Amino acid sequence: MNVHRIPVRGSFQTAGNTPTRAIVIPLLPMDGAFSVSGTILAVDDATPRSSVEFYPRFGGNVVAGNATENDNAGPATQPQDGGTAQAWAPAGLKTSIKGRQLEIILTGIDGKTIAWAWALEVVTIALGSSAPVANPSGPGP
Repeated sequence: MNVHRIPVRGSFQTAGNTPTRAIVIPLLPMDGAFSVSGTILAVDDATPRSSVEFYPRFGGNVVAGNATENDNAGPATQPQDGGTAQAWAPAGLKTSIKGRQLEIILTGIDGKTIAWAWALEVVTIALGSSAPVANPSGPGP
């Protein structure tokens, strides 16, 4: 069994409300499980500076190179209404999984430019003879 903890940080900008694959998670193991958690921040490029924080928690398993998410419920947000009361509510996040590749799709607001930033932690467990996943952060927990 190999356990890895991998930080994933970055930023991106969206214009409008077209879903955009923006966050690419390192390849998941061939067999095992995964968890992705952390913070994704969306802020209006114009003034006044409205913002919404998303707190994703995605997890699942991988069997023979095919990942499956355990629960695809939307992430918690701050403000709790996702920005509706402040009349600035990005459509948010969802995941896309193909084989061992997990990506997070960001969706903004029609007519708005949004700056996004994230600090996520990916935890993987590779079982059996799975090849270890690249681990730029050093040894696991």
